[in-house]
Amino acid sequence: MPKGIIETSLVILALLAYVFDMRGTLLASLAMLLFLALYHYIHKEDNAINHDRAAEKAEHLGWVLKAAKAHGNISNHEVQALLKVSHTTAERYLEELEREGDLEQMGTSGRSVVYHLKEEPRNPFLDYL
Repeated sequence: MPKGIIETSLVILALLAYVFDMRGTLLASLAMLLFLALYHYIHKEDNAINHDRAAEKAEHLGWVLKAAKAHGNISNHEVQALLKVSHTTAERYLEELEREGDLEQMGTSGRSVVYHLKEEPRNPFLDYL
């Protein structure tokens, strides 16, 4: 079922539950149970998607560190080519690894910016590479 239809159904059910709850009918209780079931279904699907994205991101960060270790440094352009990601995604990955203490930025802006692997990276991904 498309997500937009489910969300619309939830809103309608919530309104129905509110109206019928004022009268204390059994229908209100059933509507609320259906509302909770649909809500759980939506969030279960979202959590599975988020888990998959987190696993993919962790794998990508590991590949960036492996490439930096092999070459001594890595640039945004190299991350884009390696992972087939956008400039912005590559920049986010590099900044995250810098924040975590694994990489160090050299240069301030533009094509001259490269990231060097720190002497002793904190990230456990390198243990498995």
